[in-house]
Amino acid sequence: MHARCQRSVDIVADYTGLMVLVVSPKIPVNDPKPVPPAEPDPADCCGEGCVPCVYDRYDEERERYKADLAAWQARHPGE
Repeated sequence: MHARCQRSVDIVADYTGLMVLVVSPKIPVNDPKPVPPAEPDPADCCGEGCVPCVYDRYDEERERYKADLAAWQARHPGE
């Protein structure tokens, strides 16, 4: 099992007296909520049309953040 995941295991006795192993879905361990990227300061852009511009990189980081956040929310419903 990966070190970042753990399974919750319960042993339950059913009505026949047999022991049943119940394994819950993987629960992420040490899975912090993604943090949005810091917006560049206007002084960070030279205004000369650089490719990529600091704002282009920010937009890429923002899209990656949105995807990471959606994946995190899927792993942590209700948070």
